[in-house]
Amino acid sequence: MKDETYHLLIYKKLRDGKLKPDETKLLEDWLRASADHRKTALEIENIWKALTPDEVTPEHMRTQLTALKNRIREQETEAARTHSRVRIRSWIAAAAAILITGIIALRFFDSPNETKNEHLVFMSNDSINQMLRLPDSSVVWFNRNSQLRYSPAFDRGRRVSLVGEAYFQIRHDATRTFVVETGQVETIVQGTSFNVRAVPGEPAMEVTLVEGKVLVKSPETQIGLSPGQSIRYDLANQSFGHVQQASPSSTAWHDELQFRNTPLKDVFAQLTHFHGVRFSIENPVLTACLYTAYFPKNDLKAVLSNIEAVFECKIEKTNDEYRVMGGRCM
Repeated sequence: MKDETYHLLIYKKLRDGKLKPDETKLLEDWLRASADHRKTALEIENIWKALTPDEVTPEHMRTQLTALKNRIREQETEAARTHSRVRIRSWIAAAAAILITGIIALRFFDSPNETKNEHLVFMSNDSINQMLRLPDSSVVWFNRNSQLRYSPAFDRGRRVSLVGEAYFQIRHDATRTFVVETGQVETIVQGTSFNVRAVPGEPAMEVTLVEGKVLVKSPETQIGLSPGQSIRYDLANQSFGHVQQASPSSTAWHDELQFRNTPLKDVFAQLTHFHGVRFSIENPVLTACLYTAYFPKNDLKAVLSNIEAVFECKIEKTNDEYRVMGGRCM
């Protein structure tokens, strides 16, 4: 059976919310058969999320998938023509992996016939600062090769499980705490910004608080942190160290910018978070354009100049925001 048949099954599931039992099994078998199949499924889901329902058709899906390769090829040409001083990391490698979006978001089932154990898994690749927006509008930025899990019932209990490192910006909700599980340790918040590092193979996990308040809890102890503080949990001894002043290196990875097939609306959301500025995109087509670039320093001017060159748009600063005018997807 041709892959396009499975692409259309994914589209049908997104559109209708479900498939027939035989279609569900067919699609699940195809997803399990290959990592490339799962990456393709993710790309289709991202296109669906980026567009309004009346824009999403099977033909549009095919067009968008094909456009990725053309876009990256044109970016290579544009980067060479403008002699940009911004270092763009490996366009050719990106073209070879055109279906990798930076965050793998797929549903996995413990049993094909049961959905009660269903959970969502997000896995970052070898890029940094890949952004995930959770159902409650909280935002997570991932360091390389990290994983986040949460239940589809997330809205009834804001709880996630992290392996790796991530920077969280949690939407405040006085009625529901937000919990990050890392092994035996839980980081409990209501609304704040913090970094959690729980990398496999390292002897300790670490929580660094940037804004707000958090409670870090093990089966034996719980410790509160104030902004600018961090604490480590020794995995061998299963105990906390002393609360310390956070080192600038704790969140240094979050200061770099790297985008891989990231929709421009998410790119501007990240820039808003980092720089406290607003963006007005006057051409709605640009919001879904996918962007791939690497900036060793979070230089707003350099990022905006590169976006102008890649998408042939004009970005002007007014009193309180940046206006993004014109442009087209490549």
